[in-house]
Amino acid sequence: MRRQLRIGPRLTRAWHEMEQVTIGAIEGFCVGGGAALAVALDFRHHGPRRAHPDPEIALGMNMSWQSVPRMLHLMGPARTKQAVIIADEKVSAQEAL
Repeated sequence: MRRQLRIGPRLTRAWHEMEQVTIGAIEGFCVGGGAALAVALDFRHHGPRRAHPDPEIALGMNMSWQSVPRMLHLMGPARTKQAVIIADEKVSAQEAL
């Protein structure tokens, strides 16, 4: 069980530390681990139907794949706090932009 819990953080760290430029195209829902992978990429392109809820917060789970520190780096403290507070709400691509 412990080994299984370490796979996600190792995966996102590997994507984040990759020397090649990483680009993700996101269409539809980007939830949980998918959102953690998205913030580990260098560039993200969101389709018009993109929604980004993070239900972990509402379920009382932590965001253990290091997505919060990466969000801090990408968006700054104020926007990261806002994103985490409203994490279980659907955010459209236009709102995210």
